[in-house]
Amino acid sequence: MAEAPKQTANLLRTYLRDASLESPNTPGIFTATGESQFKLEVNVTHRKGDNDHYEVTLTLSAKATMGDQTMFLVEVQQAGLLHIVGIEGDALDSLLGAWTPQQLYPFAREAVSTLSMHAGFPQVMLPMVNFEQFYQQNRAAKAAGAGVTAPADPPAGSAH
Repeated sequence: MAEAPKQTANLLRTYLRDASLESPNTPGIFTATGESQFKLEVNVTHRKGDNDHYEVTLTLSAKATMGDQTMFLVEVQQAGLLHIVGIEGDALDSLLGAWTPQQLYPFAREAVSTLSMHAGFPQVMLPMVNFEQFYQQNRAAKAAGAGVTAPADPPAGSAH
């Protein structure tokens, strides 16, 4: 009797692929008064490399505004390199679209927080994100013929 093919998935490395910070209204924004607004956009992409390697990139775009002025805009691309053998179909899609972004999120979250603090703003604590839920929503939309879209905004964090 033949053995079932071995299935392995290893997250070999996490790395910051790209990061940017804009704070166009400093120093005036530091003394401005008003209520701040915060918006977080999340996107996940992946691509197959060679020799059973895959790259997953989690992109976070965090923007804080006060009225019509931008306090800061932080964009982070946190990536992971995986070696995957013997996993295909729905299991592979779930691994790349839900499990891996969940592993990358704490690193991206920390980068957003650190960059906003370096810009002179209080620490940003981004909300937790359920990537399995986003994956299932996108999968249902694709099955319904609506196409895959970037995940909806998670609950707003605070930029106080």
